[in-house]
Amino acid sequence: WGIILEAHASAAGVRIAALEEGAVHRYNNDAAVGRRIAAGDIVETVNGERGLEAISRLMLEAPAITLVVRHPRYFDVALPKRGRPLGIAIAVAKDGAMLFVQSVSAESFVRACGADV
Repeated sequence: WGIILEAHASAAGVRIAALEEGAVHRYNNDAAVGRRIAAGDIVETVNGERGLEAISRLMLEAPAITLVVRHPRYFDVALPKRGRPLGIAIAVAKDGAMLFVQSVSAESFVRACGADV
């Protein structure tokens, strides 16, 4: 398939470590820029199944696969909180490789900063 997966999974899925020649490379040649699969993307499911074992097995054994892939959203934000709490709940992936914003409280400083945060 041309996908090299990391050897561990998080609640979000399995991170793509690298791409090589294969079906995904051919898919990317014709895909719109925002729909191309890239290293760092998260494979959530393969043929509807989740988890490292299932995803690895299907990628080795299945004659055809349907992927659900999420592109991470990377951005930098500088927030002048001035001693106020941010008002967000953050979770850490089991492997410690990612942080997830689980929720933002309605009256939080972060929400007051705007929709881009």
